[in-house]
Amino acid sequence: MLVIATLFMDAQSSEHLTFKGIPIDGSLAGFVQKLQQDGFTTLGNAEGVVFLEGEFAAYKACVVAVQSLEQFDLVSSIWVRFPERDTWSSLSGDYIHLKELLTEKYGTPAEEIEEFVDDIPLYGDLFMMHAVRMNSCECMTTYEVENGLIQLAIESDSDEKCFVSLYYADKKNSERVRQKALDDL
Repeated sequence: MLVIATLFMDAQSSEHLTFKGIPIDGSLAGFVQKLQQDGFTTLGNAEGVVFLEGEFAAYKACVVAVQSLEQFDLVSSIWVRFPERDTWSSLSGDYIHLKELLTEKYGTPAEEIEEFVDDIPLYGDLFMMHAVRMNSCECMTTYEVENGLIQLAIESDSDEKCFVSLYYADKKNSERVRQKALDDL
């Protein structure tokens, strides 16, 4: 009986992508509560998204956005913003470090784009950071796993702050949204 119960629990948990060992599923409030129990602090919420701050992957002060599908009250995706960086060496260092860890855990990426676009001269750290701020740097690694999608990227925000981000999208819950849209049509 114990073996059967263990197999059933493993089958259930493998249906969904996990974040910090928590299946990306269930209600927004329930998922947020689990992150709070893990030491995250709630920063606020807006339109089906709750923002928290805490330690993730050995990086302190990460901002985590937990998004739910409002029509289902179902968590569907997680976005992590790692601490901002002021130099290309520290920004790209974070990206490379996290990419190595993700590759170790999830295997070979499905897609990798790591290039500077436009004709911005790249004569050093300041120019490379300028390229990131001007959206002329495309660094994104995508992992397609059985139960979802994970994307690592270098980004900047409207305040021109540069950071690495990590996005998790659960396949099963994304399919539920797609099916709802198809039903509406």
